[in-house]
Amino acid sequence: MPNDKSHQSINISGSQLKNNQFGQSGRDLTQNQRNSDDIQAEIRLEDIIALFNQLKDLINSAEMPPEKASRSLSYVEIAEEEIKGQEGNKDFAAANLKRLVSTLENTDKAMESSQNILEKAKPLLMPIFKYLGLAAGTFL
Repeated sequence: MPNDKSHQSINISGSQLKNNQFGQSGRDLTQNQRNSDDIQAEIRLEDIIALFNQLKDLINSAEMPPEKASRSLSYVEIAEEEIKGQEGNKDFAAANLKRLVSTLENTDKAMESSQNILEKAKPLLMPIFKYLGLAAGTFL
């Protein structure tokens, strides 16, 4: 039986790579990797602002203690302002969204209701985290 040597090639063009993973396989392997700049370009700022507005509506319509609602709205508004700003701090925006997630999670637990505010907020938060270049699953 002949000893078939497989050959591998990696073609990378047009970008600088940092902290990347590459796969190796005894057979065919196709691996695609996208730059977070590509993801950010797909999601427009106008779409993110609309998601923030929907988050605010969700919080305003939820039956939750007023202090929790006020705190949650503050986190959303601060994150929105950071993203909209010319020199906005995306890390600060992400930190406020993390606080929002924590507040909603604690509110859901404390209220022991079937509202599941965080579950309703997840579809709105996921694209925002992606826009910020973060893995949404880490925070949700």
